[in-house]
This record gives sequence, C-alpha cells and structure tokens, in this order.
Amino acid sequence: MASATSALQAWQSVAPWDHLRVDDVAPCADPADHAEVISRAAVLLLLIPIAAIAFVIGVNFGWQWVLAPLLAYALLRWSIASLRVLVTDAKDLGADPGAATPVGTDERTLFWCEECGTEVLLLVRGSSRAPSHCGQRMHERTEILN
Repeated sequence: MASATSALQAWQSVAPWDHLRVDDVAPCADPADHAEVISRAAVLLLLIPIAAIAFVIGVNFGWQWVLAPLLAYALLRWSIASLRVLVTDAKDLGADPGAATPVGTDERTLFWCEECGTEVLLLVRGSSRAPSHCGQRMHERTEILN
C-alpha cells in the first residue's frame, strides 16, 4: 500500500495542471464571444440528429431524398449570391447621386470596351467609376477638342 501512495504522490507532483493558478484563467472578456461559442456548439449539437435522420432516410428511401434538398439549397445560395453581386456592383458607395455634373464642352470623354470594341460617349458624369461591359470595366479615353 505504501508503494501505491508514493506513486500517487509522485504522479500528483508532476500533474500537468500544477502550473495553472486561478488568476491565470480569465473569463471571456466580451459576452458576444461567449454567445458565439454557445451558438456554434448548439449548431454542432443539432447537426448530429440531423445527420442521423438523413442517414436513416437515405438507407430506407434512397439517397436522392437526402441529396436533392442539399443540392437545391446550394443552388439557391449560389443564385442569391450571384444576384447580390450584380446589385452591389451597380452601386457607387462613395458618390452622391445628386452630384451629377455635365461634361465640359472643351473635352470629349469616351469609354471603350477592350473585349468587343463598343464605345460610349459620356454626356453627364454621375460618378468617377467607369461603366461595365462584357463583364469588365470599360477604359476611359478623354479627347481635348480645339
């Protein structure tokens, strides 16, 4: 019995938590971080029964009943993200929409598409960004008229 007690004392003397003190362990400084950790844990805990139900449905009724909704969800997310890119690309966040100024008569500004050669004449400058054509920004060319 003496050897077991000495072995326990020897193990406790090199325990990995001996170097930690209560002062070393700080609570979460931001409550939002703690809430985020809890929400991630809740999502992971919800995935376990969902995966079990999906497995049972896939084995009993066929995997198309599991994979089709996942594919539909992925396509929906992709199409919404694509439309969101088109909407945000059209906005100029730094410009004031009421600040459209006509272009002076002493110069002529053209925008041209490198891909197909389309040229657009600028009459009123609404923003400093070049328009898009063929999926790319058009190049600006300013000519000084005499």
